[in-house]
Amino acid sequence: MSNFRSGFQTRLEILIKCISFGIIWLHSTTVESAWIHPHYLPLGHRTLNLGRPLLNATVLPKDESGRANEGDGKEALENSRRSILGDFGCEAGPCSVGAGREHTCVVDTDLNVRCFGRADRGQLGYENTRAIGRTEIGNPMPPPGTLILGLQVMQIDAGGSHTCVVTTSKSVRCWGAGSSGQLGYGNSHDVGASGGTMPPADVSIGGVAARQVAAGESHTCVLLESDVVRCWGENDFGQLGYGHKKTIGDEFWEMPPVDVDVGAAVVQISAGTHHTCAITVLGGVVCWGDATFGQVGPTYDFTTTDGAAVGDEPGEMPPAPLHLGEGQPLQVSAGGNHTCVIMYRFHYDRYQNTVQCFGRNQYGQLGTGTNENIGDDWGEMPPMVVLADASQVLAAPYKTCAIRGGGHEGDMLCWGLGAWHQLGDGSAWGLIEPEVYPTYFNLYTPPDKAVDLGGHPVEIAGGMSHTCAVLHEDHSLRCFGRNTFGQVGYDWVDYSIGHEVDMPVPAVNIDSSVLGTSVPCHEELCSSQ
Repeated sequence: MSNFRSGFQTRLEILIKCISFGIIWLHSTTVESAWIHPHYLPLGHRTLNLGRPLLNATVLPKDESGRANEGDGKEALENSRRSILGDFGCEAGPCSVGAGREHTCVVDTDLNVRCFGRADRGQLGYENTRAIGRTEIGNPMPPPGTLILGLQVMQIDAGGSHTCVVTTSKSVRCWGAGSSGQLGYGNSHDVGASGGTMPPADVSIGGVAARQVAAGESHTCVLLESDVVRCWGENDFGQLGYGHKKTIGDEFWEMPPVDVDVGAAVVQISAGTHHTCAITVLGGVVCWGDATFGQVGPTYDFTTTDGAAVGDEPGEMPPAPLHLGEGQPLQVSAGGNHTCVIMYRFHYDRYQNTVQCFGRNQYGQLGTGTNENIGDDWGEMPPMVVLADASQVLAAPYKTCAIRGGGHEGDMLCWGLGAWHQLGDGSAWGLIEPEVYPTYFNLYTPPDKAVDLGGHPVEIAGGMSHTCAVLHEDHSLRCFGRNTFGQVGYDWVDYSIGHEVDMPVPAVNIDSSVLGTSVPCHEELCSSQ
């Protein structure tokens, strides 16, 4: 990183803001082939070459000599980050909804958390193990109460059976299953399933402010304001990235964890079942952990190595950047056993966002028109899925969803396994194998028909077999899919919701609006920046 910074002299004239869901990158004229996230550019005297059309820029103030004022520049940077937060919710990605394996949690407009669904491990945080959301006919779900967390919340994510948040004081707090140390409290106890366990304590992350938390099946990672990643929890496949397979976080002396060697400063992180991915400041995507199905990308030749994993042995970190072709990554989503990336590139006759997915594909969740895995053979290039300016992508177990179109006019598309109507299209075609039923082969590519949500989505989240979206129009939460534990939040007694006759589903009764990525910046949240 120090060599990267030293390539610049002393003048920065332009600071780029967020566009769509991601970042417009700057290209260095002094560092060959270096695309740089604007957050990390020092102030200097060299004009930078923008390698793409400039869509939104803020000129930094200069002093009387014409040089950029460093103090004012930092203030401009903070103002830009606040602007991003106000327009898009969270600077690092979706922040308002976390969908675990069979539970859902949301951040409301008062920055409180409400949860529903399965509660056997305390993942809802109400100090009991009673499921919330599935009631008898005629008894709609009572709105879930706000959790006792002790602090307000700015970002949330849900893992298999645990939930974690970044608070407005930039600390991390977790609850739910703790058997693998995924809560980070130096023990293997569950939190939130019995009285006296809430509010949870701050996770020891080393005294540095947190920017984003990502929860996998049984592991958790945090992106700090110092632009480094630290992880804890289950580590059977090296998903923590420390060059071994030892669990971290179930013994008190293991916290805080050390920095993961990612190879560069990090912009965004995402955690899947047994793997983790990040976008770095150099404009690359790196992944580590389980590589059985190619979910860490087609960069490694596992025919000559011991085991299909990255990060479980010494010398495997930092991981190699993925080969995704020309363009810059805007968002990465690791879910289940596959990964998807939104890439900003010149395609056909213009710059646009495209989606590339790799990993397991038994139900067509990669959107490639086949059910063959991608990334498990060295050098495979994930094909592009063109969705007309995708602004958000969700890789969840056995399915993928995306918001097509930016601003407040986008719609939602889902593909993959639809056995419990979690695709929102009223079908279960994802169960059909193309080689057995070739007439349904086209169902493995993203559909043209958008999910009927009754409005325009600004944020999406998905669990094992359910999917949720926050709407721009009323900041309501709409969920569909499997409802065995009430994880979609409706009073249906059916095991699934999302038949064609069900759509659009009504708003989940949470007695509040969801924060959502389009809600203006909350005063408490802004003041904490």
